[in-house]
Amino acid sequence: MYRKNYVDSTKEVLGDMMNVVSNKSWELKRVHCFDRRLSFINVYSECTPVIKEFAFLEGYVTLCRNMIRPEYWKVCPFVHHEEKHYLRKIEEESDEIFQQLKRSQHNMYLKGKLLSQIYEELKELCHKPDMELLQHYDNMLERSESAQLHMPQPVVPQLSSWPIPGLVGWLNQFQVHIALDNEIVTGHVPVFEDLRRLLAGPDHPVGDNSPPRSKYLLAWGAESFTSGQHYWEVDVAGCCSWAIGFCNDSWARKNDMGLDSEGIFLLLCIKENNQCSLFTSSPLSPQYVKRPLGRVGLFLDYDGGFLSFFNVANSSLICRFLSCSFSSPLKPFLCSGHT
Repeated sequence: MYRKNYVDSTKEVLGDMMNVVSNKSWELKRVHCFDRRLSFINVYSECTPVIKEFAFLEGYVTLCRNMIRPEYWKVCPFVHHEEKHYLRKIEEESDEIFQQLKRSQHNMYLKGKLLSQIYEELKELCHKPDMELLQHYDNMLERSESAQLHMPQPVVPQLSSWPIPGLVGWLNQFQVHIALDNEIVTGHVPVFEDLRRLLAGPDHPVGDNSPPRSKYLLAWGAESFTSGQHYWEVDVAGCCSWAIGFCNDSWARKNDMGLDSEGIFLLLCIKENNQCSLFTSSPLSPQYVKRPLGRVGLFLDYDGGFLSFFNVANSSLICRFLSCSFSSPLKPFLCSGHT
């Protein structure tokens, strides 16, 4: 009676595979072992990005300290206590994020060991006689599916953005009107496509069969800058993916507009898998702050060699390009769209 129930339940699970077992035993092994192996490889690959996150975040925290100090002393040299408070908060938050990453890394390591063990057992099972493979099928299927439950969730590191008193008022003295021309509406934006390929990784290529994306508006400033200090604001409200900043004239005339081009200084926001992330170009670097939902301020000091981006709503610094060597005219650039 037990054998009959087992066979009936096995038929219900395997369906048409029972015919394959009787006629082509190797086909069952291929379906069972190869498909489960792919599943485990995909699950195990989710356990690796946290290791890279450590290096990125460590470098970002150091860079953040170097970005914050000049902004306070630029606005007012007598707010040393505000600067110390900001830097202390960065230290506290970054320490907590590092602890979360370590816990996540440990949990992923344990889960990875379990997955590797089951994978090795699956490989051994593939070499067993057909009837023995069938006898172990239900148990291995249950174990493999159970192992994929309760996967450690990735940590999304994000530091708070604290207001810098008097910042926007100080910036407004350099405000200029930017007239945009050469406006283009297109669904093909190489800089975003390059970024999506990098985020997807080599195991998940973004091909031509990807679902179509919404149209983007691209625009360049009518005027180029070769000296001086200039501040302007861009409203990104309602935009999920956008890029703003400055580029040289040659990049503005190119058709490729790739992310690895020289002479581009951009802040990019991209939405993938219902999550928005910030990056800067030259070189490409993640920014561990919340994305602005309204106006973004851009301050270019051409002679000083730096470019800063600000969240106007809370008077805070988003990021800063440090020690740039601007050697050619820079043209304002804007790209916005919905995905």
